[in-house]
Amino acid sequence: MENKIQQLTEKLYNEGVSKGKQVSEQMIADARQEAADIIEQAKKEAARLTETVQKETEEMKKNTLTEIRLAAQQMVSDLKINIQNLVTAKGVAANIREAFQDQQYIQQLILTAVKSWKAGELGAVQVIVPADQEEAVKNYLATQTENALKEGITVSSDSKLENGFRLTPQDGGYYISFTDEDFIHSYTSYLRSATRKLLYEGE
Repeated sequence: MENKIQQLTEKLYNEGVSKGKQVSEQMIADARQEAADIIEQAKKEAARLTETVQKETEEMKKNTLTEIRLAAQQMVSDLKINIQNLVTAKGVAANIREAFQDQQYIQQLILTAVKSWKAGELGAVQVIVPADQEEAVKNYLATQTENALKEGITVSSDSKLENGFRLTPQDGGYYISFTDEDFIHSYTSYLRSATRKLLYEGE
C-alpha cells in the first residue's frame, strides 16, 4: 500500500514537473517570439524613418540648390543691367549735358520744336525757359520767326527750371519737357537694347 502511494506521489510529481516544464517552455517560446516581433517591427520603423529622413534631406538639398541657382541668376542679371546702364549712361549723359550748356544749340532746338508745334496746328504755344535765358530766347525767336509774338508764341520763365525748356498750350493743362534729364532718359531707354546686344550677344 505504501509502495502504491509512493508510486502515485512520484507519478503526480513527475507529471506536474513535466507539465510545468512544458508551460514554462511555451511561455519562453512565446516571449521570444514576441521579442522577435517587436525587434522586427522596430527595424521596419527604423527603416521607414531613415527613408523619410533621406527623402526630406534630398528634397531640402534640391530646394536649396534651386534657391542658390535662382539667386545666382538674379545676381548675374542685376550685374548685367548695372553694367549696361553704366556703359549707356557714361556714353550718353556727359555728351547730352554738355550739349545743354550750349545756348545756341538750345535756341535752335526751341525753334525746331515751336515750328513743329505750329505745323501740327496745336494752337498758341508758350515756351518756358530758365529765368536767365528768357530775354535771349525772346530775341532769338523774334529774329528767326516772322511776327513770332503775333503768331501766338510767348516766352516765359520758371526759376525752378535749370536748363532746357518746356512747351505748353497757352491755356496750360499739360506740357512737353525738353531738359537734359529728359533727353538722357529717352536716349538711354532707346540705347539699352543695343548696348545689351553689344555686350552680351553670343552668350
